[in-house]
Amino acid sequence: MLDRPVVADLAEKLGFPEAARWIETHPRDYAEGVFRGFEAEEGGGR
Repeated sequence: MLDRPVVADLAEKLGFPEAARWIETHPRDYAEGVFRGFEAEEGGGR
């Protein structure tokens, strides 16, 4: 989870291109989410 480029690459390969782009363009938010937790959005996911 801490190797952000690898996580973004895996997200892309697993069919989550929007998540991959978000991880790449929001490194601070991603790191904060890893350490403090993410909040799920209603209707989020696939």
